[in-house]
Amino acid sequence: MCLMECILIIYAVVVNLNMYRYPYKVAQKGHAVVFSADDKNAANELDLNDKRFANEFRPIMEHCQCYSCINHTRAYIHHLLVTKELLAHTLLMKYNCFASVLICVLYFVF
Repeated sequence: MCLMECILIIYAVVVNLNMYRYPYKVAQKGHAVVFSADDKNAANELDLNDKRFANEFRPIMEHCQCYSCINHTRAYIHHLLVTKELLAHTLLMKYNCFASVLICVLYFVF
C-alpha cells in the first residue's frame, strides 16, 4: 500500500463531518491552520488578515508541499484578503485541507 493510500484511509477513518467543515470555516475567517511536527497538540490558527503579514514573503507553513504554499506567500494572501478577492479563501481552503490531512497523519501514524 502506498503512502497516499494510507493517508486517504486514515483521513476517511478519522475525520467526521464536523472536522471536515473545520478547514472551510477557518478559511472563511482568513485564517490558516498551522502546527508543529514536534508538538502534535499545538495546532493554531494564523490570522492572515493581520497587517504584520503584508511584508512577509514566505509560505504559510515552511516546507509545506501544497499548492498554496508552493506558489503563493503570506503577503500575497494577505493582499487578497484585504482587497476581498475570492481567491484568498480558495487558497486558504486548499492549504487548510492539506494541513488537516497532515495533522491526522502525524497524530495517528507517528
